[in-house]
Amino acid sequence: RKRVAIGVAVRRQLHADEALPVRTRTTDSHVPLTAFLVLMVLLVARAALAAGTTPIKVMTYNTKHGGTAVSPQTTDNQLDTIAAQNPDVVVLQEAYSTQLNYYVNGLNARMNTTAWHGTYAKNCKAGTEPNCTSYSSEVAMILTRLKTVAVTPQLMWVKDDYFAARAAIRMSVALEDGTEVNVFACHLPALLAYRSARVTYVNKLTAWAGTLSGPKLIGGDFNDKPGYAPIVAMTQQYADAWGLGGSGAGYTHLKS
Repeated sequence: RKRVAIGVAVRRQLHADEALPVRTRTTDSHVPLTAFLVLMVLLVARAALAAGTTPIKVMTYNTKHGGTAVSPQTTDNQLDTIAAQNPDVVVLQEAYSTQLNYYVNGLNARMNTTAWHGTYAKNCKAGTEPNCTSYSSEVAMILTRLKTVAVTPQLMWVKDDYFAARAAIRMSVALEDGTEVNVFACHLPALLAYRSARVTYVNKLTAWAGTLSGPKLIGGDFNDKPGYAPIVAMTQQYADAWGLGGSGAGYTHLKS
């Protein structure tokens, strides 16, 4: 039995160039709920937390193939779980491109609003950088009820047994006070044999994120455990923010 944080991080305070830290995942591949990492500027991040601004609540969730991997399907159960957490932004892994409207409409119906919308980026099944010749329907997806300012998809050319390149996507959302926050969705290469590939993915991801200004929150399935190279590489620039921004013990799920 492995423990996983649901990744709901309430960023109680967010300053101009700061972001709150969040909890890292502690499981191997294909676990329903995953981790959430957020950028903080070292040494000044805690000071920034003292300045109260508009909060943002973010949730990350590995959907295990959009809830379609089991019978009966669990997509509606996922939507119930998400709605119960009342997030502002949801980062999904292993959803399918054809499910975007289902997730959006499901959240709007459950939360009695029309504000929810979303975007996704497809993984690449075959190709050579920078050209993908065959895309997968499996995606990294971001859903939000906040105003979307910009969306940028990106392929991380790091191969594993499943994909030639894995998608990441960035969505810039605007808070009520006008602060723009960059939210990223990612899903690192799977299996123990690809730990070095996960480090490469992290390096590519953080280099890309580093070109963008403003607060950054990166949520995803990191397919590794704290203390191992991919997580260590991530925490050189990003911190586990669950202790500061999250609440409760998170959820626990069996490894699939």
